[in-house]
Amino acid sequence: MPQDAFTLKAIISELNTTLIGGKINKINQPNNDEVVFTVYTGKETKKLVMSTNASFCKVGFTTQEKANPLTAPNFCMLLRKHLSGATIKNVSLDFPERVVCFTFEHLNDFKEEEEKKLYLEIMGKYSNAILAQNGLILGSLKTPGIEVNSYRPMLAGMKYTSPPPQDKENLLDKEKSVSVLSSYQGGDLGEFLFGRFKGVASSTANEIAYEYLHENPSENQNINTFKFYDFIIDFINNSDFAPCTIGSGKQGDFYAKIYQSVNGEILHFSTVNEAQDKYYSDRENTKSFENKYRQIYSKITAYEKKRACGDVDTLKIKGELLTSFAYAIPKGSDSCVLDNYYSETGEKIKISLDKNLSANENAQKYFKKYRKQKKTLEAIAPQIEEVENELLYVASVKNETELCTCIDDFNDIEEELILQGIIKDATVKNSKKNKNAPLICTEYLYNGYTIRMGKNNIQNERLCEKAKNSDLWLHTKDFHSSHVFIESKGSTIPDDVILVAAEICVSHSKAKGGTKIPVDYTLKKYVKKPSGAKPGFVNYFEYKTCYADSNPHTELIVR
Repeated sequence: MPQDAFTLKAIISELNTTLIGGKINKINQPNNDEVVFTVYTGKETKKLVMSTNASFCKVGFTTQEKANPLTAPNFCMLLRKHLSGATIKNVSLDFPERVVCFTFEHLNDFKEEEEKKLYLEIMGKYSNAILAQNGLILGSLKTPGIEVNSYRPMLAGMKYTSPPPQDKENLLDKEKSVSVLSSYQGGDLGEFLFGRFKGVASSTANEIAYEYLHENPSENQNINTFKFYDFIIDFINNSDFAPCTIGSGKQGDFYAKIYQSVNGEILHFSTVNEAQDKYYSDRENTKSFENKYRQIYSKITAYEKKRACGDVDTLKIKGELLTSFAYAIPKGSDSCVLDNYYSETGEKIKISLDKNLSANENAQKYFKKYRKQKKTLEAIAPQIEEVENELLYVASVKNETELCTCIDDFNDIEEELILQGIIKDATVKNSKKNKNAPLICTEYLYNGYTIRMGKNNIQNERLCEKAKNSDLWLHTKDFHSSHVFIESKGSTIPDDVILVAAEICVSHSKAKGGTKIPVDYTLKKYVKKPSGAKPGFVNYFEYKTCYADSNPHTELIVR
């Protein structure tokens, strides 16, 4: 991404225009990598974020809202002590290095004016924020390891020194830059610039090369050194910005101007800060969603395996095969493939091994696991029906997790898993279901009829509780799915409305993407929840079945 000195130059220019003379009202630190300042500029209040996260290192305005810890971290307390009420005097960039310096004016305890500096070093995994006064460090957001401290101490009271320079040339040094450019012997010009000059991201280097060669196609292998240098400086100093994002997902990025060398959908913004905030907000939301999905899905899967106990007989077979073929398995192997003489078809079986154990020791490990799981199965045999129902329930929650589209979708699922004891959380596990909780669901409008769909068991149950007996209930036959209701308002619901609701139901089921999927539907009065059943589980009768293709009908969503 072009979070380089060129892009930072544009961002800092915008920050200076807005922040000079602004006062610090609040300082928060939502996580270990990020500090947020609330600044009153005299006209409006802006949120300024400084992030040292390796993947999201940045400085700029943000509209994101993040929860703050109950107890402020030490660096946050340090900033509050020295910078609360301070005035921003200047924001500067040590171009082409990616070190941003905020200069503050603040009255000390004796009402004397003092100047303090906050350095934000944007350097990937080595990013850091350091507060200093009179050139001496007051504290830092991160405490670097010994490999950094050995040549650049970050301890309070030590002198602040700039990060060590990269082994690249400074583009502002014309003599040295021209000398480097004259060594170009052809090939990828963008890669050449990126590898030789600091402060220029790969995408920016590629764009400079693309624009220059587009204007001077005859110089593809033999550039005019002085002409090319002037072109680079003009590109860097040109303040005619056109902030945008280009592309989406992992292929997308934000830019201070439109990069002709980059393909993808272009979204325009008024400022580079807005483009940056949009880009990073989307990336952080995507990463948070993926992390939450993995966290919940893995816990559900682990619980499912624990209750199912796996294929016990396979464990015994593996142990016996390892014992029989121990002589042929070298110690230190992490797996082996053996002839399975228990198989009627004579197929081979792959067995995972602990490479620190011998074949016989691995066999004993499988036997031990076999005995443990066999005892578990014997213990739960009297409650086998209950276990099977619980596995069906867990499978339904698993399906809901797969259908989540944003991080908020996980909230009800997480609450449900805590209440069912699948996820441990002492602060919530004794909570009682709130029957007066607001109805949260996805709502559609088609031909004057309101269609409602629950995304998870808790939403499904609330829908069932609040629906009227004359409303129509839909659910895929033999597949886990969301519960879908059509509000009847006492009238007979047309077949085309039922079909649309059935298509929505299929698109939020285990059969998502399928065609001609059977969907059962009946009046709400024929849908009953068995006593003591898990959330979202119902029995139904007096139903009909239709067949529908998967179609989410997002164009019909009204809430």
